Amino acid sequence: MPLTVSQMIAKHHPIRLVSSTHAEHDSHCGVCGGTIATGSACDDMVLTKSFTNQNDLADLASPYRCVGCASIMADNRFQMQLSSVVITPKAIYPFAKKIDRGFFLINPPEPPFAMVVGVSKQQHVVWRSPLNLNSRRFQIQLGDDRVAIRHSHLMEAVSAAKSIQACDISAAITAITGRKTKIKENTSPFTFSDMKSARSRQNEWAWWALLLRKEGKHDAEFKALDELTSDEAWALDFCLADDIKKPEPISL
Repeated sequence: MPLTVSQMIAKHHPIRLVSSTHAEHDSHCGVCGGTIATGSACDDMVLTKSFTNQNDLADLASPYRCVGCASIMADNRFQMQLSSVVITPKAIYPFAKKIDRGFFLINPPEPPFAMVVGVSKQQHVVWRSPLNLNSRRFQIQLGDDRVAIRHSHLMEAVSAAKSIQACDISAAITAITGRKTKIKENTSPFTFSDMKSARSRQNEWAWWALLLRKEGKHDAEFKALDELTSDEAWALDFCLADDIKKPEPISL
């Protein structure tokens, strides 16, 4: 089984494969670190002058890069329309919309899989992504960062947040403050988290959540929410989206 995202894509998906030579000895890819066996097709480890992600390379001194990395780096789609995706051996799915993220965070694919979110134009993210071999704890490549998710904790938080929402938050806050208040349905109890990375690592409570906590309401639910890391607090927002459904795979 391929142990890097690049090699999984090259093995299972119909992209144009790039290679310029065959390995003269057992080696590894200088980009992703994947194994390159003697005689295997590969590419010389030559990068363009505009390449700026040297610190993300597995081994700049390696003589080769694997066919997967060479192919992905040569295919601009993986820096543009395919830069926010969920990748499995069977399909590549969109991961840019809130409802798409909500679906796969609630229903992570069977391993191996990768979750990738590009946060700027022409950004190398796919080959940098970790390949998840466990759906109970997995990582998302979020631009230059990695987000770690403990699935069971996230699901407990989803249940807790929905339990709080089911009790009519607007009415509860209105009763506490004496002022008519409208809280958006299915809103996260944490402050705003954006679709990219500017607010990814945050878990500050929303003002209305602080008020409920002060009044001693929903203690059990807030205890579950207290267990979240800042990464998981960011992910919770997507899991509370309306009309979550599995997206159609992307046609390559």
